[in-house]
Amino acid sequence: MSQRFIIYILDTFSKNPEVANDPRFAAELRLQVDKLNQWFDKTRAQFPGIKEAHLTAGLNLRVGLNFKQPDLVARGKQIYKEILAVAPDRLEAISVLIQVARIEKDQAALDALIAR
Repeated sequence: MSQRFIIYILDTFSKNPEVANDPRFAAELRLQVDKLNQWFDKTRAQFPGIKEAHLTAGLNLRVGLNFKQPDLVARGKQIYKEILAVAPDRLEAISVLIQVARIEKDQAALDALIAR
């Protein structure tokens, strides 16, 4: 649930340029994502399936791409790769990674994902 709240905050406040460009907003958002990541790492084994992983990966990617935080982008991509290792045909994971490859202009990753 925390992931959805942070995504809501990101979506709502990103529409306001004053807030979206305020480094304090980015810093606070980063703090919240870091707390969520710690919680996710501690409790991951308690959540079978991919729902929590999907939300956490997506949140890391959105914040990482929006605020140019490559470590969050890398973490989001890694979680999605772990999802695909367990569920190789999950279209939502493949679709998100295709979008990220396009944003990053990573043709090799894009070609590999499309070939799936």
